Amino acid sequence: MPTFDGCKAINAKIAFALPESSDAKLINCEVEGADAAYYVYGSAAEVESLLSAISRYPQELEDLREKLNSYQNLLHVDKECLIRDSSLFKILSGTASAAGIIDFLIKYFIK
Repeated sequence: MPTFDGCKAINAKIAFALPESSDAKLINCEVEGADAAYYVYGSAAEVESLLSAISRYPQELEDLREKLNSYQNLLHVDKECLIRDSSLFKILSGTASAAGIIDFLIKYFIK
């Protein structure tokens, strides 16, 4: 089981990405300027595909970020609804499953 102690990620899209099968431990790690602090994924190919896709649609990504941030204390189910109704979700629908897209975007926007 790998242990990462004292790591620092600066200005990354995703600071730490780990497969869900990983036993890795992150201890005392710092994140500065990342779009997402961590992401636990099921498929590396799916993550790469989604990252590639969102990089081609920065305006749609920013629109969704602003919409999610315009509400305070959103429940997970409310975030899902806003994401499903977004133009970015429709664009990404051919990239991954609906659940995979929603999970990816929710984790992507966590700061």
